[in-house]
Amino acid sequence: MNTLTTDPGTTAADALPDPRQMQDQELAAELAKLHSRLRGSLPRAERAALGNRNRSLTEESDRRAHELSKAIRAQQDEQERQARQERTSLGRLNEHGRYPVEVDGRLRGYVFKQGRSWYLHLEGEDKEQEGGERRRLDAVDRLVRVIDFREEQERARQQLRAVPGGWRLDEGVPALSVGEVVRYEYEGRGGWSEPLRVVARVEEPPPYGVRFRLEPLDGRGPGWSLPGARLPRVVRPEEETAAAFPPVPFSHRDPAEHEARRLLGGEVGDELSGLSKKLEARERALRALKILDTVQQGRSSNPAAAMLAVAIEAEAIEKAVRRVAGPNWVYYASSARAALLVSARAALRFEQGGGRLTAPAGA
Repeated sequence: MNTLTTDPGTTAADALPDPRQMQDQELAAELAKLHSRLRGSLPRAERAALGNRNRSLTEESDRRAHELSKAIRAQQDEQERQARQERTSLGRLNEHGRYPVEVDGRLRGYVFKQGRSWYLHLEGEDKEQEGGERRRLDAVDRLVRVIDFREEQERARQQLRAVPGGWRLDEGVPALSVGEVVRYEYEGRGGWSEPLRVVARVEEPPPYGVRFRLEPLDGRGPGWSLPGARLPRVVRPEEETAAAFPPVPFSHRDPAEHEARRLLGGEVGDELSGLSKKLEARERALRALKILDTVQQGRSSNPAAAMLAVAIEAEAIEKAVRRVAGPNWVYYASSARAALLVSARAALRFEQGGGRLTAPAGA
């Protein structure tokens, strides 16, 4: 085991082997021992000496890892170059002073010399590619790399433009309808949006055309407005895909009724929220708020009965507050009375309106 304890007349540097002359296993073993010792309690001088030794070993270990990485990369580069050479065939010098290059059996370009450098020109393109390679073989290899890079980009682009599974393509500016679910292709960069629901379609005067308002399926995220010209490619869901979507939010199914119920919920909910802070009213107030939420979100099958239940809870809260007669009981009793009256009136409106606060659309 290597330590920093030395014989008289020697130094630590003399006693310990040079990291550059150590085997990889020896280097790793001493580093592990040093790290273990440095975690313990040591005199300041010994800790400093160990730290210097640890730094020297670490630098040598990092240098070897870097050199190994460079060697592996160089070997990979050479293997890739040889593979590209096997795919190419260089023709004879033509009348234009250029050598035709076939890649995978197809004519893909030319290499030519200007001055002391070699340049390349892709078949079918007017603009000549920059080169400046010192050898003809290097110019040929660069031509193949340019071709491979462009083909990889095209494959990635086609993959992004591919229609997602479970969706069908609708070319052109689509005739979207409010309520349906679509995904549109991102302009320029490709790829597809998440499933979005069309919540509004506005016809604007020329030259603006149609504009769509889209929102996430649950209706909770931010929505945005896009002109029809920004929707060159749209996909609609297949039947099986559409079956997995959540139902259309109440706010989209019936915007006018949703707004009326939202206002009702705000009026009654504010009173109940304040009452929920009173110990004697908390349980009933929270129960009434849950019932009120089902009415607001359109989940109640009988909103008249639901609002009547809210009124009953408010009446019970008022009685409880008056009975206890605690601090500010008059204020809380007034809040309960307000919630009772508004809920009772809403129950009557629902009863008279066939379960609605507003007239049906088109009525």
